[in-house]
Amino acid sequence: MPKKRPPKPGEEIWLGGDFFNPHGPHSLPREIARKGFLVLASELCGVTAALRDHVLPHYRDASHSPDSNMQPFTTALRKWSDEYHLRFRWVFDQVLETLILWTLYPAFSKKDQPNPPWHPLFHLVKRRRRAGKTLPFVFTYKVPVFEVTREGTRDWLEDSGWDVELERRERFIADARQQFEQALKNYCADAERGAAERGLVKVKRSRASKISPLVKMKWTVQRQCRALGFEEIAQDHLDQTGEGVDVSTIIKAVKDQFDLIGLDDEKI
Repeated sequence: MPKKRPPKPGEEIWLGGDFFNPHGPHSLPREIARKGFLVLASELCGVTAALRDHVLPHYRDASHSPDSNMQPFTTALRKWSDEYHLRFRWVFDQVLETLILWTLYPAFSKKDQPNPPWHPLFHLVKRRRRAGKTLPFVFTYKVPVFEVTREGTRDWLEDSGWDVELERRERFIADARQQFEQALKNYCADAERGAAERGLVKVKRSRASKISPLVKMKWTVQRQCRALGFEEIAQDHLDQTGEGVDVSTIIKAVKDQFDLIGLDDEKI
């Protein structure tokens, strides 16, 4: 059996959770989306190649001495960011880390590739569960109990399990599964409500969509870095895949990605 190739940058299945913090640059879904965006911007638009060719030489000159003139570097960086519409602080943070790597470790940086990669730590995302930030999900099977008193009948639910002498195994499993699914549904609804109350925003994803997240990110890069019109993006998609797509579909997908990545945020 042939080995399955590892995913290319931007093809990773894991996209983070269902909510992100619009004010937190390291909120996982936003962080992942930003990384995927910059990887595709490098592959499709050559942004890292332009960074190496037109910005790196000025950065090296400016970093040689504290007294060096920074103006050529800042001018080149601004021209680069304006050309690709990338004047965002989170982009500049990544640019600086990459320029430092290219300067200090040129042999390790792979900057001689046609589209050199960003700083290698760029691809690392912490995936450790943060149990302390979650509300534990606990399920307990319950059975109805009642008693007759002088005041009348009193009934309540009591923690229980399978009474092997009273009920069949199939009946217990069916009742327990029904209770579990309802408890899980209630828990998820409470967690989503709590996330919204904390100011988190739900990530807009179409779980049944035939259009992959990678394609949607490609449209986003074309719109942001190449300033293509939506009709042009639709035509390019048709040319590349032979499949037509409604312009309205592209508009919605790009808008959702802009919101998630923060491309509508104020530029610096």
